[in-house]
Amino acid sequence: MATIDGVELVDEEWALLAQGKVYAPPLIIGFNRDEGAAFDSTVKMDEKTYRQRVRTLFPNLDGSQMESKICNELYPSNAYKWIPGISKPYRAFIHVYGDFAFSCASRRSVRNFAKMNAGNVWFYEFEKYRKIPGQEWLGPLFAYHAAELEYVFQKYGSVENPDLSKEMGKYWSSFARNSVPTGSVQWPAFRMDNQKYLSFDDKITVKSNVLQGQCDFWDSVWLKLAPGCTLPTGAGESRNATSKQSEDEQQAIRDLQHLRRRL
Repeated sequence: MATIDGVELVDEEWALLAQGKVYAPPLIIGFNRDEGAAFDSTVKMDEKTYRQRVRTLFPNLDGSQMESKICNELYPSNAYKWIPGISKPYRAFIHVYGDFAFSCASRRSVRNFAKMNAGNVWFYEFEKYRKIPGQEWLGPLFAYHAAELEYVFQKYGSVENPDLSKEMGKYWSSFARNSVPTGSVQWPAFRMDNQKYLSFDDKITVKSNVLQGQCDFWDSVWLKLAPGCTLPTGAGESRNATSKQSEDEQQAIRDLQHLRRRL
């Protein structure tokens, strides 16, 4: 957390950004489609555990109505494709966490910077599935947090699609030289009236209005939810209490503690 001293930093970073009180240089901002996959490995999560983790992750939820909004309307587990060894509730949960903490936070940032520096901000989504380090047995199933870095910096021996890596390298290197990213597909600047962005997958395409319903929801509640994103008091601390928990519940606590450190 930032220290607000009234001199160097007079308010929270997000508040200053929303007020247009920060320097706004040309920027590339983006996220990866499966950000949350890097922070939770409970790939056989069931529906009950999914809902429990949503409640534990956001203790400031307004009861069952908000849980229903998230788990039934925005991220219903049955909307996700089944993959052998990967449960649908797990796929839903990693998108709940990933969108809240990364994807929609990126959208808020790019919107605010676009208001201050229209025509000089570019937005992207990295969607290329990759193998997660330490979980290679799962195969290339997720575009997890930081999965784009080896593509941008062209580590050809480590990437699944060297041609995509070369193209991404062109965009970032041209931006470093000229403050404008250029490549085989024209990358339109992000503007509030069209909200276009570039999708990096095996095929590079221009899209618009990313995760609109999900991000509109998180934008409306994130200030309320973020301060409370802590484990319930004493969770996992009492030896007697922990001894009564199932291994799955104990793993859930460990995973959630790991998540919170990144909020």
